[in-house]
Amino acid sequence: MKNNEVVRCMFSEWFPTFKTLTISSRVISLPDDVREYLLADGFVLPKECEADSSVDVRDGWTDDDEEDAERPHFPVFHESLLSAISALGGTVFPKLTWSAPQDATWVSFNNSMECKSPSDIYLLLKSSTFVSHDLTEAFRYCDDGPVPVSHSLVLRKWTDVDPSSEFRCFVFDQTLIAISQRHTKAYFSHLAPLNHQIIADIGNFYRSEICDKFPLQQYIFDVIWKNNGVVTLVDFNPFGRTTDALLFSWDSDLAQGQISQLLSAALDKGEPTLRCLESEADASVDPFQCYRVPQDFVHLASGEDPEKLLDLLNLKIQQQNEEDEDSG
Repeated sequence: MKNNEVVRCMFSEWFPTFKTLTISSRVISLPDDVREYLLADGFVLPKECEADSSVDVRDGWTDDDEEDAERPHFPVFHESLLSAISALGGTVFPKLTWSAPQDATWVSFNNSMECKSPSDIYLLLKSSTFVSHDLTEAFRYCDDGPVPVSHSLVLRKWTDVDPSSEFRCFVFDQTLIAISQRHTKAYFSHLAPLNHQIIADIGNFYRSEICDKFPLQQYIFDVIWKNNGVVTLVDFNPFGRTTDALLFSWDSDLAQGQISQLLSAALDKGEPTLRCLESEADASVDPFQCYRVPQDFVHLASGEDPEKLLDLLNLKIQQQNEEDEDSG
């Protein structure tokens, strides 16, 4: 995998070309001080987030003015968040340059990426290993090493999506060679009779909307497919181990020397190989389950850093108060 392939899959790179095909979104440049804040230890929220709740969240539960002065302060960035949330209808889900913080939903009271305030967004981003990977290891699997990039925070309009409608699509040598069910922890019995329609609809979408417009020879894209033939683009991903192959494998199906079988099959049949779970027994464990016990709890158990738990619990209290105010 080359660094150019990773760069081309940055949201800010592809969104201007494909914005009419995807979910409504706002791209906000990520300042250096916010980047440093996301990578720093602890769960303290920026000063501006005090307006999100009556709970004052700060490191060490202190009212000391000197401590308060040391809290992060991002007034311009905060206003950008508020403006984007409002423009997108009041409820959004965040992602960084490449990745969404799906591994951090354990910290949300509704166990989702649904956000209604900057506090919600900061909490997910600060708790996500995926986000840290974007900021520090995005070029890990590149043969030609890392290159400088300008990171962005992306806010996308919140949409309730049927998990059975999400698919990952693999393109090699500008040919759509494979499609995988996106959520592999559940078996959807209604998909089997629809396989041919799924292949046809996504194939037509690829040929008419993606093929001649995306600048790479090999890449991966995610879509939402509806039974009425409507296909919505969700994201682009690099064609390599940094992207989950789901029901395919980087060690077999997609490995160099073996991928020719999928390519030949796609060229011979004129359609890609579709894989969906065939029974309940085939369902995998939740792919994000390993992230549900945060490292801070490990630190607490080992006696390394009990203060971090107070930070996290303080934020959870704030989140609960916000939920109570909304319901009231």
